[in-house]
Amino acid sequence: MARADVRAFAIVVAALFVIGAAVSVATFAVPPPSTAPATAQPTRAFSARIMVSLPRSGPRRTQSEGIIDAVRLAVDEVSAHVNAGAVTYFIEVDVRNSAAEQGDWSPDLERANAQAAAADHSVVAYIGPATIAAARIVAPIAAGAGLAVITPTITHPGLTQPGWDDALYDAVHPGGANVFVRTIPSDAVAARAMARWAIDRTLSPAATGDDTWSKAFAQAIATAPQTGTPFFYLGGLSAEVAADRTRSLRDRPAAVEIGGAESILSDAFIQRAGDAARGVVAAFAGRPAEQYSGSAAVFLRSFLNTYVIAPDPYAIFGYDAARLVLDALSRSEQSFTLDRAKVRDAAFATKDLDGALGTWSVDPNGDSTYAKEQLYVVRALPDGKLAWLWDAEIGP
Repeated sequence: MARADVRAFAIVVAALFVIGAAVSVATFAVPPPSTAPATAQPTRAFSARIMVSLPRSGPRRTQSEGIIDAVRLAVDEVSAHVNAGAVTYFIEVDVRNSAAEQGDWSPDLERANAQAAAADHSVVAYIGPATIAAARIVAPIAAGAGLAVITPTITHPGLTQPGWDDALYDAVHPGGANVFVRTIPSDAVAARAMARWAIDRTLSPAATGDDTWSKAFAQAIATAPQTGTPFFYLGGLSAEVAADRTRSLRDRPAAVEIGGAESILSDAFIQRAGDAARGVVAAFAGRPAEQYSGSAAVFLRSFLNTYVIAPDPYAIFGYDAARLVLDALSRSEQSFTLDRAKVRDAAFATKDLDGALGTWSVDPNGDSTYAKEQLYVVRALPDGKLAWLWDAEIGP
């Protein structure tokens, strides 16, 4: 989930990606979606657009630009064309800003972008929006147009699954329609991965909050033994609130371990918590470059060769969002009139897509089967300064 507290950490992890440029990369490439005609009939060429709606100013700017660059890269790698039955589509990327000048996302701009996508029948999919609040705006517009919405950033489990926030679920499933596919693991996946990590280390885990992370964590530890060192899971608390809670927990006479969600992965948490932050862990789906291998490393090399700068941690999820759209279009068996609902249905029916994240599918709810999380821990650097460092891959 795109949060202001995560933006600072995104910059830190992006800096680590530069190191990855020196990593040896597997020799195979990410295979492109099929461009072979489904029939022997001659094809006709038409234009199709992928609309990307993200905030290009404010705290999410770096994240958004990385995703936009990754989407363009995925389209360029198939020479901007896809064969879909009797039709060849030349693909354009239509980037729309959803943020007011020097601000965060704007409800009015998001609505205007979604309406523009719905009205333009050459738009085959909508990549975005950045936030769960924006998803409420986009959902009814996209559903009415038969348009698939692919998000590389929203991690609230209620976007795709009932039982977490029923009002939210109903709002983003107007009339019961499936609208959203996400390429990034949900908060529930991250919380369960953290719970398994704690149990495997014979810690005694306990959830301390009432948010979606804490609920998923509590479910995962329901039968966990309580005989080891206490492990307090802070859920999705903001960096500042989590830092205060960490200092309070460290004041206890007995030793404790502390963990949280991606919302605490920032310098702000460390600065406020001080030495109490040492040893705190957090889960986040994004990996540093030195941990990229196989198809992810191929993506990293291609991104660096194209843009020179390192990708934001969310960029790889944007890249696979675009690959999903291209693959769904190629399987949608179009005739001479573009049927966007066929692309949407093909996206939800995706099986064994070869992407930068590896081979993954879309489940009936719209969630990616990719479920890997990364564990980060606060440790001291050689100069004594505390920093978030990658520790291990956890989950599924």
